[in-house]
Amino acid sequence: MRITAERIGYLLIALIAFFLPIKTTWSNTALIILLILTAFELIRKGGRWKWVVNRRFYLNTSIILIIPLILGLLYAPDLDKGVAQIVKSLFYLLTPIILLRKDFKRHLAVRYFGWGLCIGASLALAYLFIQSSIWTRFLEGGIRSVLSYGAMGKSFVKAIPEMHPVYFGSYIMIALGYVWLTPIEKFRVVKGALTLLYLSGILFLNSRIVMLASVLLVIY
Repeated sequence: MRITAERIGYLLIALIAFFLPIKTTWSNTALIILLILTAFELIRKGGRWKWVVNRRFYLNTSIILIIPLILGLLYAPDLDKGVAQIVKSLFYLLTPIILLRKDFKRHLAVRYFGWGLCIGASLALAYLFIQSSIWTRFLEGGIRSVLSYGAMGKSFVKAIPEMHPVYFGSYIMIALGYVWLTPIEKFRVVKGALTLLYLSGILFLNSRIVMLASVLLVIY
């Protein structure tokens, strides 16, 4: 299989999404590399410049990830940390230019981003459930111990440094939405398992804004 700028770009998109719920710094690093390569491609081959004036174009990109982060400031106990997290994600304001590339197929870019995020979110949640010793808590104190404050919210995500429940929850919610909206009829068991995993994660994150957004997603 021949290595092309297009395939490298799709791989970087998948890595950006994969590392979002794991390590924001690594996600940003992949994004910076992609933006640099995109700049070269736009100079070399030109771009779809007429899309720049289309508002729908911006709404259909990962720039929407900034919205839940901003909303999270309303509930973040430490405003400075909340602002710092948003600053880390400012690179996403530049993501629309990626789809201006003529060699990128929009549906493939979305697919790579969606499944990259789903895989990253699934691994991150599996890791957090293992680290939080849910099964041990259940054997020792029953369901009340599992759903106690010490096992939810910040305590649940503490195994991933610098990750806030609201921000982590926004990534899980987007992964959940992608799974629901993607036709994967041949893999219903996988779809059901991922749905159960993500909903369990949202429950243990114990974030009102994430739960509200999830309810709105279900209604939608």
